[in-house]
Amino acid sequence: MSTELELLGKRVRTLRKAKKMTQEQLATVADSGAKYISELERGEANVTITLISKLAEGLGVATSELFENDHEADCQELKKEINRMVSEADDEKIKLLYRVMKSIIQ
Repeated sequence: MSTELELLGKRVRTLRKAKKMTQEQLATVADSGAKYISELERGEANVTITLISKLAEGLGVATSELFENDHEADCQELKKEINRMVSEADDEKIKLLYRVMKSIIQ
């Protein structure tokens, strides 16, 4: 299981790469060092609220987006969550889910 710092680091790396930024560029806008950004992305560095704010600003995202890690869940966890949602859905929602899933999967 990943720690919160590892998840934060993976999210920062994903967002940084999506913006086609180097660790050095992110370090510059976040008033930090490239070595520190590298450690952060590996989940080896603690962060302050001030740095989180600077990272979010430098990446052009809301601070809360740095903590959105649903995409990191493994497939087994996602299947369990999908099954839970389906079991709680009413008939109309199940029919809609079926049509959406069928159009995506086929």
